[in-house]
Amino acid sequence: MTLTYPTRSEYVSSIKNPEFAFMKKDIITKVDKFLDKSLVAGQVATLINNAGQEVIWFASGNFACVFKYKTYSPNQTWAVRCFLKSKSDVIEHYEKLTKYFSNISCKSYFVDFNLAKEGIRVNGNIYPILKMEWIEGQNLKDTIKHYLGNSRKLRELADVWLQLTQDLFINRIAHGDLQHGNILVLEDKGFNLKLIDYDSLYFERYSGKVVDEIKGIPGYQHPCRNYTDNQCIEIDFFSTIVIYLSILALAEYPDFWQTYNIENSERLLFSEADFVDPDDSNLFKRLLDSTLEISSLSSTLYRICKLTDISKIPPLFTALYSGSILEEIQPRIELTLPSSDEYFYKETNDNHENLSSTNQLTPVSNRDRNIDFTYDKQQRKSSRFYCIANSIILRRISRRSLIKWIGGIAGLFVLGGLLFSFLELDKLRDAKAFIEKSDHFKNSKNYSACVSMAQDAHDIHEANYFIRDNEIKDKAVSLFGICQLKVDSDHLYNAGVYAEANSYIETIQEAQQVTDFDQDIYTNAQVLIRDSVNAITNSAEEKYNQGELKTAIENMTPLIDILIEGSTYHRKANNIVNEWKYTWSKNSENFKIAQHKVVDCKHVLEAEKIASSLTTDFYRNKAEFIFRMVDDCKHAPILELAKNYQGDGDYNAAISELKKIPKSSKHFTKASNLQILLKREYDKVDLDLRSFLRQYFYLISSDNDENYETAFNNYLSDNFRKKRIRGNPSNKYNAYKHYWSPLDVSLVEINITEVRSNYIRASVEVEIANKETDATSPQTSTFDWCFTRTSSSFKFDS
Repeated sequence: MTLTYPTRSEYVSSIKNPEFAFMKKDIITKVDKFLDKSLVAGQVATLINNAGQEVIWFASGNFACVFKYKTYSPNQTWAVRCFLKSKSDVIEHYEKLTKYFSNISCKSYFVDFNLAKEGIRVNGNIYPILKMEWIEGQNLKDTIKHYLGNSRKLRELADVWLQLTQDLFINRIAHGDLQHGNILVLEDKGFNLKLIDYDSLYFERYSGKVVDEIKGIPGYQHPCRNYTDNQCIEIDFFSTIVIYLSILALAEYPDFWQTYNIENSERLLFSEADFVDPDDSNLFKRLLDSTLEISSLSSTLYRICKLTDISKIPPLFTALYSGSILEEIQPRIELTLPSSDEYFYKETNDNHENLSSTNQLTPVSNRDRNIDFTYDKQQRKSSRFYCIANSIILRRISRRSLIKWIGGIAGLFVLGGLLFSFLELDKLRDAKAFIEKSDHFKNSKNYSACVSMAQDAHDIHEANYFIRDNEIKDKAVSLFGICQLKVDSDHLYNAGVYAEANSYIETIQEAQQVTDFDQDIYTNAQVLIRDSVNAITNSAEEKYNQGELKTAIENMTPLIDILIEGSTYHRKANNIVNEWKYTWSKNSENFKIAQHKVVDCKHVLEAEKIASSLTTDFYRNKAEFIFRMVDDCKHAPILELAKNYQGDGDYNAAISELKKIPKSSKHFTKASNLQILLKREYDKVDLDLRSFLRQYFYLISSDNDENYETAFNNYLSDNFRKKRIRGNPSNKYNAYKHYWSPLDVSLVEINITEVRSNYIRASVEVEIANKETDATSPQTSTFDWCFTRTSSSFKFDS
């Protein structure tokens, strides 16, 4: 069963955005949670392709793709391996590997990894990943190409490969897909090999059968590999022989690289056709006609190609050293123990299918008693060795001979003890000599040499088993203490002098050389280290806050270089620098994004949010530019709209808009001034209109013909008369008088709704009472009136 995984392009699209790829939303709380906190804060590595474009770095195979990924806490590079397809039990497989890796002696050949069941989010779904230590090295093929023509280096590489195969065999491990791309070569005073891609890794200690699903590259695999059902320890044997022989052949014949077009193929020297039909292989013909070493191993590989059962393929070291491949792959040999040291041999035929016959040496004797002995396929002992060993063990030994042997062994022990004692006496003399040298150095005030000599004398004394001299030990301890105390005191004094001169790097260098021999001196040295580290860090942090990141890092670099690697101060300084780099990079990126979003005012709220998230003092200051643009985007249109309302006479709407501009805005002063102006104009209109209405209501409520006539002629427009007074146009005045004469009208409230240059609209609330009947209980009425502005007052318009 094969699980469904995302495609390469889907992984690439997801990992571009770490905050999406390595976060998930909790189903219950609906809160985002980290899948991997360090990856969320990191970034995928990129490179420039042939077209000059920056693209994501990744390598891809049939079963997985790998991304190079940089994290900042911790500061490390990782290989993030994402599955394209895999066995259904991939999680169980890697959990077993994690368990078994802790108990093997050849762990150095493998890369540390961590399986995350919930590793990456793609298209909303969560998939597993392998987070592996990133190893900088060339693959096997590129390394061979680099050293073509250098026979010595390639043979050295072959020896390292042989050692790897032996170590894997001892631990009963099979990789399952050995090929040049899965073998990394690191060079550090020699070759170091690392195996990668553990999808097909097999431990013989697995319980039950493990299905052999990943068959490997044909140029490395036996033709019968395609027909194997389950994994076994032998699945690597053919590949190890092929790789070893290929390295030897290219070391001897560099021209094979061009002849067999290795550069442009997914193989080394051999192709699938060479294994399927070795009789017709030109390569095999050339190798069999080569040097004795290559010819012998090529002959072995030739015969292995004809096997139909891969369980009969021997390991590489057996194929090299057995002398005959048939001796190792023959499953059973019947041995007959001889009665004397005289051996006779007969010829036997090999019973392995598809292999040519060879002479086998089987010991026989004239004794009737036969013993069956079964060979383990992994043992490299010859049949003759076992015959002799068993013959000796089964001989009858006399009691006298036994006593002699025991006496001889006891004598050997006595002699050994005497020799050992003599050697220890010699070492004790060396210890005395070191004591004398130590004392001499103390007198000459070379206290460092005094400490070294006393330590050597003490170590030699303690290494002795039988013979010791406590006087030597006491003298060594005394000299060590005196001189070490003096050395530490000198370092502390020098550190103090440097501290007074503010030479903090030199202070730390001296103080770090103080040992913990004397607790008071050591404590004082640690205080100097702490204060010096803080002084350098604070100075660098000040530069960082001023926006001088490069200078800040330059100030921290000498500190990191001289601090003891792995110490608390060293880790802290490293973390500070890494945090600066990460924070600076994140702030720089966010500032650019915010600047871009605010340019056309389309994403002003996003820009404001991003600018608010900037953390360093330097970028907070730069963010003021963003905030000014945000202010213009948000508040300049409000001020302009208020001015438009002012022009239209809608003072209420204008004032309402102006109130939206906060005090923090640079437009607040203009808005306040305009608001005051509008309020002042509004209040004047309100006052004038109230005065006009009071005068009008006074006239019509006085029940005086002259006043009625004044109100009628001066305050009422033709429009009002037409709408309010019905009847004969020639008798308009009488009708008007009749309309108002019985009433007492007084103004209650005015709410001006619109102010224009030529007219005013207002909602007028009045109390109206009949003078004769309801003077004590007037009725309140509201009128929506429009007034025409005149040069000196108002007139009713409706």
